Amino acid sequence: MLLTYYGVLGLLYTVAAVVEAGLADVDYCSPAYMCSGRRESHVLACNHTGAFDKRCPPHAELLPITAEFKKLFLGVHNMYRNEIAKGLVFEPAAAMATLEWDDELSYFAEFNVKQCGIIYEDQKCFTTARYNTLDQNIGWLFYTKSRFNRTNIYNDIKEHIRVYWYEQYKHCTQKEIDSYHPPQFELILHFGKMVMDRNNRVGCAASLYETEHGFNVLFTCNYARRLFCYKPIFRAGAYPGSHCRTGMNPIYPFLCSSKEDFNPNEYRV
Repeated sequence: MLLTYYGVLGLLYTVAAVVEAGLADVDYCSPAYMCSGRRESHVLACNHTGAFDKRCPPHAELLPITAEFKKLFLGVHNMYRNEIAKGLVFEPAAAMATLEWDDELSYFAEFNVKQCGIIYEDQKCFTTARYNTLDQNIGWLFYTKSRFNRTNIYNDIKEHIRVYWYEQYKHCTQKEIDSYHPPQFELILHFGKMVMDRNNRVGCAASLYETEHGFNVLFTCNYARRLFCYKPIFRAGAYPGSHCRTGMNPIYPFLCSSKEDFNPNEYRV
């Protein structure tokens, strides 16, 4: 009953967000969303009904995308971006964007978590109307039935992001920051996506579902900018924000202000 109640609540929040963002009428199978010379259909959204995948157990639900939910993911990302941009671990970031929420990226993240499995999208045709080089991070929490407490989910997500995404910086050197490359990139993949300097938009979603052995929380964050091999994760500067033209963020003082103009689609450094 608890899952069903919150599932309905999550659906209402989702419908409201989709309508508000103008996504309900978007045809993701149209040529505008096709790739590779307009031959490949969108890998995630084309023909997606919005339903949970058949592999999911009954009563799977989306966590409601509330203001608190957005604050959780934006806060933890910008906190760690600010920490890295400061320059105490690596050279300071010349211009690291402040991440802001994007409803369409969140909408795509919903499709991902409705698969009830850690499935990274094939990037050959994974785009939105505005962003053509998307990337994503996926996390998973498991609770035995005796340990599950819904009120702990947000804190557990934050801890997972700290341990399994952010702390990959320990495997990273300035060499990888300056030129993201194999074979090391597999050890720093989550971290690199979190602190890509020109990425200024993120959208996340999370699902909750019960299996025979316990409760699962699957969460996905989609980013407007992809990591590219042999390109910088972020560009170093003489001091934090040395290339920020609009000043610094008052809350995250080592990130550029939210007014800074970034183009996540630009391939050039």
